[in-house]
Amino acid sequence: MPLLLAAAIGACGPGAGETNGGGGDSIRTSEAVPTLAGHWRIAAIDGRAVASGAVMVGDGASIGWGPACAGYAWGYVVSGHRFRTQRRASPPIAAADPRPGVPAPHPCPIGIPPGVVDAANVLDAARRIEPSGTDAVRISGGGHTVTLRSQ
Repeated sequence: MPLLLAAAIGACGPGAGETNGGGGDSIRTSEAVPTLAGHWRIAAIDGRAVASGAVMVGDGASIGWGPACAGYAWGYVVSGHRFRTQRRASPPIAAADPRPGVPAPHPCPIGIPPGVVDAANVLDAARRIEPSGTDAVRISGGGHTVTLRSQ
């Protein structure tokens, strides 16, 4: 009887390669995404391929695209499949010329490739991250997904 009780209790806890994610979730650590360090191509938005080849660069705590003035950078936290982001502030915009009729300078005179704005909307609302095939992750939030492929 003690052996049967021990087996029953053991079956209730996390198995090999699993951790208790709290709230009744069990997450296989081998399937969790610990970091977005590296270069990630925006491969798909809501399952549709993105052909622009825009690449985001990440480290252990942030990910972003382009120069800082573009405003496409986020700090992030990964906990199993839970994923939270916070948009990083852009540097201050240059002051406008006070003379009448002189237009204000553009804050970041660059072209934004297809996929970046849609990916940004997903990252702003991100709640979940999971592996998506070989060398790829799928991030979801706000009813949409972005798939990033490691470069």
